Amino acid sequence: MLTLPPSVKIFISVVPVDARKSFDGLAGLVESDFGLDPLSGHLFVFVSRRGNVAQILFWDRNRFCIFRKRLESGTFRLTSVEQQDETSHVQINSSDLTLMLEGIDLSGSRRRKRYEHTPSTNQVADKKVSTENDNQRCPSDRVVRHRHCRLRCRANHSMEAKKKRRPLALLLKVICLFLAHCLAQVLIWMHRSRVACSARWALPIWEQH
Repeated sequence: MLTLPPSVKIFISVVPVDARKSFDGLAGLVESDFGLDPLSGHLFVFVSRRGNVAQILFWDRNRFCIFRKRLESGTFRLTSVEQQDETSHVQINSSDLTLMLEGIDLSGSRRRKRYEHTPSTNQVADKKVSTENDNQRCPSDRVVRHRHCRLRCRANHSMEAKKKRRPLALLLKVICLFLAHCLAQVLIWMHRSRVACSARWALPIWEQH
């Protein structure tokens, strides 16, 4: 059985559609026939005219996705949809969709009563008031919050860049210390050679050899 969050709804088209329709065609049907937003994240189910192809269109954060299933024999059938001919679409739950995709016909069955949580009027009013307050908030506040978020992201990026550059800086420091040590050894050797040469030439000629 499909497991969906409570905020995701499932809408199925009562009218069969052309199975050749893809992303743009199905999204246009959602806007024109359903009167809904295809970018809302809900599932929109379409069945072909022959009844052997079912397509589910939904928006996944930054792209459209289509789940497509074709039957080699038999057709898709949903009794609750066939009983309503006045509307272009109906809303169903995940269990009805699962039964339709699996080919299980429960036309003679009866659904038992279950509890369904509906938000109270006070919660809906509070949500509307909070939305209005967010919309009526001073633009300067939004600019300040946006600038604060941008500065925080910049600080995080700089910290990550420093962490990445830390091994390279350590390696460069080791190389500089090694080169300084080598240069010091060369200078010491040159100084000792110069002292030895000066001392040698300072001796009398009969003592230089």
